[in-house]
Amino acid sequence: MLTAAEADALRAAIEPDAASLEILSTDPDGNMLADAITAVLTECGWRVITGSYMRTGLTEGIVLRLPMTEDDSPALVSFANALRDLGFDVRVRERTGAAQLIVGRNPL
Repeated sequence: MLTAAEADALRAAIEPDAASLEILSTDPDGNMLADAITAVLTECGWRVITGSYMRTGLTEGIVLRLPMTEDDSPALVSFANALRDLGFDVRVRERTGAAQLIVGRNPL
């Protein structure tokens, strides 16, 4: 589970730029958002393998790929829920040995 300190770190990294979810409109390549989320994940002990911006149809956002085990799943779900609490659309796709965290402002 995400600790209170980790949740606070996530909010502190993202909220200043996320007013009304405008971060993606002022950050067309998703770099600021990707950097903020990657920094918090790293601070929480995760290793982000890749991060990229995605825009297809109605979906716009960033995709982060990170290694994980079954034991990591609850923590990643907790992290995704913290992002949802900030108003982002989030999808987690778990695969064997890795996960994708997709964060956007439009329906995913």
